[in-house]
Amino acid sequence: MFGWIAQRRLKALSALGKVSMTIYLVHILAGSGARIVLMKLFSINNLAVHLFFGVCCGVLVSISLELFVKKAGCGWLFFVPDFMSVEIAYGEVDLYLSPSSFDVTQGDRLARF
Repeated sequence: MFGWIAQRRLKALSALGKVSMTIYLVHILAGSGARIVLMKLFSINNLAVHLFFGVCCGVLVSISLELFVKKAGCGWLFFVPDFMSVEIAYGEVDLYLSPSSFDVTQGDRLARF
């Protein structure tokens, strides 16, 4: 029984992990929007209410935006380009670049970026 519970929890964490980039990029806008609505429209200044609604809006609006963007055919919007993630992961890109590596006339591998 405990294995089933752990498996369900891992699926939920995995689902959140798949949209983590969108949550990271959008949560500030959604949480701030919730704070502005609570303060200006409803005159609520309670910290606990702001934290609860800010976190809920930050996560739920981010997930909703992720689903909308994918349905609109712009699923690439919240992902790191392949050339960055794959090449950096496998060490094909020098993270400590010398000044001469910025010369695009040399025809080296950085010229394509």
